[in-house]
Amino acid sequence: MQHILVEKRTLVQERRSLGLVWSSWVES
Repeated sequence: MQHILVEKRTLVQERRSLGLVWSSWVES
């Protein structure tokens, strides 16, 4: 059960960093 929670957390972090890269790319 804990393993699934860790995977979800990393997925959220990846999506957040991806969004930051995307927003910075769109702004420039």
